[in-house]
Amino acid sequence: IQGCQIDSRLLSAGDFFVAYCGEHVDGHSYISEARKKGALCALVTHFVEDSLPQIRVQDPTAVFQHLARTYRNNWPASRTVIAI
Repeated sequence: IQGCQIDSRLLSAGDFFVAYCGEHVDGHSYISEARKKGALCALVTHFVEDSLPQIRVQDPTAVFQHLARTYRNNWPASRTVIAI
């Protein structure tokens, strides 16, 4: 996995797609587009019929935050984090 996206328009080959259900858009509607753009898998709340491998979870936000926290915690101490 090269990266992670919540917006299918920004996906690159090798990315992990998080299918969020937003106020106006349901990311599950873009699973096929994610596969066509080269996503390796998708994090979903319900399975969508598509050949893209999907990991079903109850709360994608919590899982995404956990992945980000784990990634950040494994950075070398020499890296600086700046928050705005």
